[in-house]
Amino acid sequence: MSSPQSHARTMKELLRSQMGIITHEGGFVRLRRTSMPMSAANPFEVDEVIERFRMLVPLRERRNLGFLLDSRDAPMVGDDASMLSIRPVMEQLMTGFPRVAILVQTALGKLQATRRARGDSLFEQHHLTVFSDEAQAIAHVTGQSTSQTGPLSVRGKPV
Repeated sequence: MSSPQSHARTMKELLRSQMGIITHEGGFVRLRRTSMPMSAANPFEVDEVIERFRMLVPLRERRNLGFLLDSRDAPMVGDDASMLSIRPVMEQLMTGFPRVAILVQTALGKLQATRRARGDSLFEQHHLTVFSDEAQAIAHVTGQSTSQTGPLSVRGKPV
């Protein structure tokens, strides 16, 4: 299995904004969120990032890649109303990828992301899995993970 370090050597930055950095990392695309709250983001900038993302990673290429939303540096989205406003952005970014994961920093972040994923058909549609371990998340999005059974709350944990 490849380590996160080996992926870093093949990393190519595609896009950088105040909200995040998008990289292509040998078999997957990573969106590394910054510490800027999504509520503070300029809607026009968000639209521009999505449009540029669609051009840089077109749908025809996504079917062979995984998508990793690395939210370890991002502030937690504290309420469900804010999550509803983020949902269309997530839809645009996740569409077309066969394997999608969210990487979080804390156990609380994992619980919150898992709860939201369970309650949202968007996340179920994209077979989203939540991880707190970077190596496991990368293994999942690159198709190297074999343990994807069990409820969402235990996926990504060693059994």
